[in-house]
Amino acid sequence: MNDERLFRRLAAHAGPAEIDPGFEDLLYALLEREMRRREQSARPALLLVAALLTILMISAAIAIGSGLVGLPRLDESPTPSPSATASEQSELAPTLLAPASRGGSYPAGQYWWHMRSSLWMHNPTSDSGGVGLTISTSATSEREPGATATAVAGHDGTYRLGPTDADGVRTEVWTADIEGTQVVITLVAERVVTEAELAEAHAIVDSIHAEPWDNRVGFRLIFTLPAGWDSA
Repeated sequence: MNDERLFRRLAAHAGPAEIDPGFEDLLYALLEREMRRREQSARPALLLVAALLTILMISAAIAIGSGLVGLPRLDESPTPSPSATASEQSELAPTLLAPASRGGSYPAGQYWWHMRSSLWMHNPTSDSGGVGLTISTSATSEREPGATATAVAGHDGTYRLGPTDADGVRTEVWTADIEGTQVVITLVAERVVTEAELAEAHAIVDSIHAEPWDNRVGFRLIFTLPAGWDSA
């Protein structure tokens, strides 16, 4: 049937236009069948994507667990640059090497002294003062009478045990010439100090050693303090 005959038949139809109920049911059935077919065709693709994601997660877990892939550790501290100066490194690790200063008490550890002035430290073991240590410099390098040769701060030096005074105060003096500077270490112990407390002070003196440093004398002194010592 051509278009002209179709138009004539439509024009000759005088009754009202009605939709066939059977046609409507057939249309819905066709649409529902098409939707189901598309859902079924898309399901394998979704299953494939889910399977790939699962495989990737399992592979990553195996790689991390076996050490092939390393994760950053939160407890790692930065390592000082090799070009950092000694003073910068000591500031980065203050618990390992801290500057000794006037005032307050020191926790046990290793300390250094910049040699700009004298340093006095003591262990207040009694009301009378306990044991005291002073590190200072002297303009003279003459050997004191009664002094014996010994190693002081890693250098050749002298040791002298002074007389005990009427109050029972004991004095010991170590001296050494370090880089042209006369270093004097003086120990003063009260009468009530025990042998163990005196041995602790001697251990501090034995721990003193010098290392090059950028200051007026060209070095600093490093020593180890036990707990209980302070400065004023």
